[in-house]
Amino acid sequence: ISISPTVGGLYSSSTPAVEGVYITSPAGTFATGTSTNAGTERFVGKGTFVAGNFSLQRDLESVGQNSNVSAELFTYNPALLFNMPDSMRELPITWQEVAP
Repeated sequence: ISISPTVGGLYSSSTPAVEGVYITSPAGTFATGTSTNAGTERFVGKGTFVAGNFSLQRDLESVGQNSNVSAELFTYNPALLFNMPDSMRELPITWQEVAP
């Protein structure tokens, strides 16, 4: 999952740019994308983010805030998991006993 560099907010913002449940394959990567565009420097996501790897690429150097503010902010929202359709909650698992 790759986030566009145009998605984001001011370095001081805590308003989510994206909200939802984001799941990659076990080998997949969630990449926040690089952004030096004024007003979209910081990535804020709210929800559930599951990935084999996270690539946090944002940089607040252009606004002089690298040492003061995180360039990425993830806020967990468990309500999304509780309200998802039943078909998404079920994991198709098959158990089979084998002889030793």
